[in-house]
Amino acid sequence: MSNQPFLDLLNNSGIALEIFLQKIPGDSAAKTPAAGGWTVLEQLEHIFIVEKGVRNALLAPGKENAQEKTELYGDALLGKKMRGTGKWMAPDMVKPKGRFTDLPTVKKAIIEQRAFIRQKLENNEIVFDSTTFPHPIIGEMTRADWFYFMVHHTERHMRQVEEMLG
Repeated sequence: MSNQPFLDLLNNSGIALEIFLQKIPGDSAAKTPAAGGWTVLEQLEHIFIVEKGVRNALLAPGKENAQEKTELYGDALLGKKMRGTGKWMAPDMVKPKGRFTDLPTVKKAIIEQRAFIRQKLENNEIVFDSTTFPHPIIGEMTRADWFYFMVHHTERHMRQVEEMLG
């Protein structure tokens, strides 16, 4: 399987992500939704933590799935799940912990992490095979599924932040 479709998706979502990050006002780090929840800074930290976990899964050894499929869910289904309106409870391991204290630092960390993933894709260091890793809510997912999840998960949180900021 060629990495080009994944590079294209990463580049397209990366452009949207960078525009989104640039538009976040510097004084909005502590802003929370009216109904409560994570601040803008915490939402961005959560994106960083999840994308770091996905990065690690993309590069780690795993176990082959019985069907030998490179996708168990695929882009369309994972996108639909992430566009849903239901609330997901983040597992403790991906909840914000105050790692970042300001918006410029978390924005930079997210961009650098995406650049690292892009480099690994360009160098063909990520192999989209039938290797799977468990997701705490969805279940076993292949590297391709994790990649799609990362993109759609980040888009979901971008929409939530945009709604908070009005």
